[in-house]
Amino acid sequence: MLRVGSDVFVQQKRGVKTMKRKFCVAVVCMCLSIGAAAYAAVGDIADTLYNTDIITYLDGKQIKGYSLDGRMMICLEDLRNYGYAVEYDDSIRTLFVTKDGDISEDFNPYFERGTIGGIAGYTYETDIVAYVNGVYVDTENIGGRLVAVAEDLANVAEEDNPNKEFGTSKYFMSHSYDDATRTLNVYSLSGSGLNANQMLDNLNNMKTPYGQEFYAARVQKAYPIYDGGYLVYVNQSSSHGYNSSLYMLKNSGEYINLNNVLRQYKLVTEWGKLNIADEENGLSVSKDGTSVSFLDNDNNKHCLDLKSLVIY
Repeated sequence: MLRVGSDVFVQQKRGVKTMKRKFCVAVVCMCLSIGAAAYAAVGDIADTLYNTDIITYLDGKQIKGYSLDGRMMICLEDLRNYGYAVEYDDSIRTLFVTKDGDISEDFNPYFERGTIGGIAGYTYETDIVAYVNGVYVDTENIGGRLVAVAEDLANVAEEDNPNKEFGTSKYFMSHSYDDATRTLNVYSLSGSGLNANQMLDNLNNMKTPYGQEFYAARVQKAYPIYDGGYLVYVNQSSSHGYNSSLYMLKNSGEYINLNNVLRQYKLVTEWGKLNIADEENGLSVSKDGTSVSFLDNDNNKHCLDLKSLVIY
C-alpha cells in the first residue's frame, strides 16, 4: 500500500512540474508576443487605411486625405504646396515642416469624392521623425512619405496646448468638420492676433510669447529677423543655475521654440542650456534675416535656416 501511495505521489509531483513547465512556456511566449508588438520594426504595418467619402481642405484648398479609424491623415510633404517650407535632413532622420507663406491663388487641386467601405491600404512604421512649426508630431509612412492625423495637428482642445485660449493648436492650426457635406476643414492661420512686437513685450515681462506666466525668465537679447520678426535669447532660473531658450517670433502671430529643433541636433544640454559659445552674444543673424550662425562650445560652426529650420 505504501508503495502504491508513493508512486501516486511521485506521479502527482511530476504532473505538477509538467503543468508548471507548460505554464512558464505559455507566459514566456505571451511576453515575447507583447514585446514584439511593443517594439515594432521599421517597415512593419502600423495601421490600416479605409476608403472614405470625406473631402479634406487645408486653408480652402483640397488636400489628399487618408481615412484612419474615422480620422483623416494628410501627407506632410504635400504641405509644400500650401505655404509651408518642407525640408528633410537625413543626418538626423528628421523632416521639418514650417509655415512660410500663403497658397498660390492658381493652385487648385481636385480629388474626387470616394465611397465608404473596404481597405484602401496600410501605413508603415518609420524611424523618421517630423516637426511641424517646431513641434514634434507622430507620423507613419505611406509610399515613402510621412503622414500625420489632421485632427491631431489641429486639435485646439488638447490638454497640453499652450495656445488654446487663442483658438489655435500647438502646431498653429485649427479645424472644423461638417457631416452634412462630409468635409473636414483645416486652417493653418494663427488666431492669436499678436504681432512680433507684442510677443516680445510679453517675453520682456516674464511671460511666454502668448502671455502665460514664464517664471524667472529674462530676455537677454533680441535680434531683428526677416518679415519684421525677432530671434530672442531667453534665460530662465532653475535649480541647475539657469536654462536658456531661443524663440523665433513671427509677425503672422506664430512663435517657434527653437530649442525643439536644436535638441534634434544635440545642441541643447541635458540641463536645458543651449550649446552656443558666448551664449546670446555668439549669434550672428544674416543681413536678410533668414538665417543665424553660431559656434558651439567645441568651436564647431552651425547655420540655422530660419525658414526651413534645418541646420547646415
